[in-house]
Amino acid sequence: MKAKVSGSMNRIGLRLGFAAAPACLLITALALSASTTGCGSGSSYTLSVPNIANLSPAQLPKGSPAQTLTINGVNFLASSTVSFNGSARTASFVNSKQLTIPLATSDLTQAATMSVVVSNPGQGGGVSPSASFVVTATSIPPAAASAGYYANTFDSASFSSSNVDLKNTYAAGFQWYGFDLFGNPDDSKTVINSDGSITVQSTYNNGNGNISTAAVPGTTNIVGTAFGGGGYFEAEIKFDPSTVTYSNGWPSFWALPAEKLTWPVQPSVQWPGQPSGYFDYIETDVMEYNQASPGGQPINAYLATVHDWYGIGGVTCTSSYYCDLSNEVVPYVPNDSSMTGYHKYGMLWIPATDTDQGSIAYYVDGQQVANTTYSKFDITTATPPPTAPSAFGVIDNEHLVFILGTGTSSPMTVKSVTAWQKDASQNITSF
Repeated sequence: MKAKVSGSMNRIGLRLGFAAAPACLLITALALSASTTGCGSGSSYTLSVPNIANLSPAQLPKGSPAQTLTINGVNFLASSTVSFNGSARTASFVNSKQLTIPLATSDLTQAATMSVVVSNPGQGGGVSPSASFVVTATSIPPAAASAGYYANTFDSASFSSSNVDLKNTYAAGFQWYGFDLFGNPDDSKTVINSDGSITVQSTYNNGNGNISTAAVPGTTNIVGTAFGGGGYFEAEIKFDPSTVTYSNGWPSFWALPAEKLTWPVQPSVQWPGQPSGYFDYIETDVMEYNQASPGGQPINAYLATVHDWYGIGGVTCTSSYYCDLSNEVVPYVPNDSSMTGYHKYGMLWIPATDTDQGSIAYYVDGQQVANTTYSKFDITTATPPPTAPSAFGVIDNEHLVFILGTGTSSPMTVKSVTAWQKDASQNITSF
């Protein structure tokens, strides 16, 4: 018998010639194998066993809408078939490295791990090892689903020493760091509770910042995560309003751009064509329990504000350090309920496009309480001050660092913080 073998790990070509009667042949090459029986003289075929590299998305929260699952790998054929959790699915062939199948809403109703297998028919074909697709138990917030934000890119469902940098090491890999914009981190009273929640409290008036998703270990770069490209961001918080004294800070869930936290600031904050230090950046206050402004509100009221800060600090405007164009509302937690119990405070950020307005909307317990819209903003051609319709649009050029903080007399407990986006591709961990 003569045998000629050529190829690589995933594809082997065989040409067999038999001088005598056919024999059974077993060939094993690397991780792939095939067998033939009743082999005829001069028979030939190509070994093409599929293999799955990854799935996109690899997981979705339960309750997600119908969508497409992309299967990436090698040795896919136009005749390949796909089994999803034991059920045959119609596969669309993209190329030899990619297939797609549709996922129905019924596939995504319950938390489970589903198997995905690709099969190639005929002599030389085979079955891929199984890949896992996960439907997570975390339900997608309706606000996130409404914008197509299905990827859970940040999930602090439980706080621990493994995701909170309690020792201020500034090492990569934590979800939370001591907030250091207004001086040294003021997190000495931060306590991780036995139920996985975290309680923060200030030792001095530190601008309502105790921990944040990113920090600045030196002056020019960040460590942690800053979020770009839009998303839905939500924190579950409780505190006792009777402990708040407004002169020393108050419970807050808010965000600033990473571009402004470093010094010198990143180019997207400097307004082109203006003197050095003429900035334009966004601050989003998802929840501030500041009853002193505007004052006279019910105990279950709080502030939700978008600030467009601009100008040269201490120069352009005299009423505040930077000039402030803001949209402030006073929402209430639902049904006159107490803030001593947990409530979910959320922000939905949808970037503007050439044809559609962008928006920054605020939510409490799933109910929208405020919405600020804006047109696409080109800071390279615009002249200050920021004006309608593109005011607030500079947020689309920036990456938000989310901050949890409170005052010296009012501890605030946080049960969870989550982020939902199209994907994490526009988030940053450094400049």
